[in-house]
Amino acid sequence: MDSKETVCVTGASGFIGSWVVRLLLEGGYSVHATVQDLGNEKETKHLESMEGAKERLQLFQLDLLDYDSVDAAISGCAGVFHLASPCIVDEVKDPQAQLLDPAIKGTMNVLQAAHKAKVKRVVLTSSISAITPSPNWPADVPKDENCWADLDYCEKNGIWYPASKTLAEKAAWDFSKETGLDVVVINPGTVTGPILPPAINASMAMFLQLLQGCTDGYANFYMGCVHVKDVAKGHILLYETPSASGRHLCVKATTHWSDFADMVAKLYPEYKVHRFTEVTQPGLLRVENASKKLIDLGGETKEMVFYGPVTQTLLKSVFQLDSIQGRRAIEAIIETDYLQSLGHPQVNAKITSLFVTHLLLIGEDKVEAVNIACRFILSRYLVGLEEVVWGFYFPSYFMLDGVDVSSKGVDKELVQELQRRNNVL
Repeated sequence: MDSKETVCVTGASGFIGSWVVRLLLEGGYSVHATVQDLGNEKETKHLESMEGAKERLQLFQLDLLDYDSVDAAISGCAGVFHLASPCIVDEVKDPQAQLLDPAIKGTMNVLQAAHKAKVKRVVLTSSISAITPSPNWPADVPKDENCWADLDYCEKNGIWYPASKTLAEKAAWDFSKETGLDVVVINPGTVTGPILPPAINASMAMFLQLLQGCTDGYANFYMGCVHVKDVAKGHILLYETPSASGRHLCVKATTHWSDFADMVAKLYPEYKVHRFTEVTQPGLLRVENASKKLIDLGGETKEMVFYGPVTQTLLKSVFQLDSIQGRRAIEAIIETDYLQSLGHPQVNAKITSLFVTHLLLIGEDKVEAVNIACRFILSRYLVGLEEVVWGFYFPSYFMLDGVDVSSKGVDKELVQELQRRNNVL
């Protein structure tokens, strides 16, 4: 593979950042990846295990409020992907310290360092939270890149995350205008999909709460969901396309949270998903081609291709395992004939039970592989599903109608530990 230029990715250990790093490495780039703590394997191990990382990945410890650490990471880079920013959608005790300063001052430090390094472009990760809430936007006009979150409304109602993303993005545009630094922005919706780092991100936490019966309609935070790989591809597309400019909404479609909840409830009736009767996103028009500006940048190359419908059949489970044994465990699970039946319309609605049944049908010679996979699940809690637009959390992995899976040779202590941790979670 031809070696490309060196770029910096801030927030590289995060949900989106990890995918951006992965795709950049796959594309031949050298990457300066920033993390908060170089001594924390939860931030570094999955990055260092990526293909190409040994030769072309360099990790930097970054404090967004420390200009010198930002400057060190960006020095020598031809471009910057700025993703690092706190995401807190629950109660915020100190909005200035927790959200506003890291988002705004951190962004300014990154842009100043990028300007000093004479990078050719900065791709800034903003959010649909810089577009909504916008209660005064005309109800008959789709919310798009021209719409901005209402800062007065955010401050009045204590909605600090949208405020932080809006202020940071506006500061970036001001800096770009003043200095001539080339800045382009991507505004992703609720990002879902396979999780590379061993942590639950804010979007996946929303999905987990939905499965647990949460009745929050996320009126101020939702405009639609998008697959994380599409978001990562969008970042790179914006960097590599000279004509790209301005803001770029990135969602599968503009929809309401109630639409998402209804779909999940139909697909997974075994969960107590709340069925909304009220409008969860007042004044938000549903739009199928909401990301037209971003998709059109791909032209005939179709580089920006959104993953299929959320109801697309599950094809395979994706486990990111580092060890050879782990990969063998994956192969053992994928090789079983039962996996091929997952496309049957009568069974694709009960993924949890299918996954369990699938394990029960594995032959005796595959038991150790199952136990390895079980241990991995214990370490992650989450299983990403490649062909749908969100990742999955299974409340009970190895229980099916009271069947004792230990009779198949599966380590019963592992199963009990899964149950214990799930109950705590």
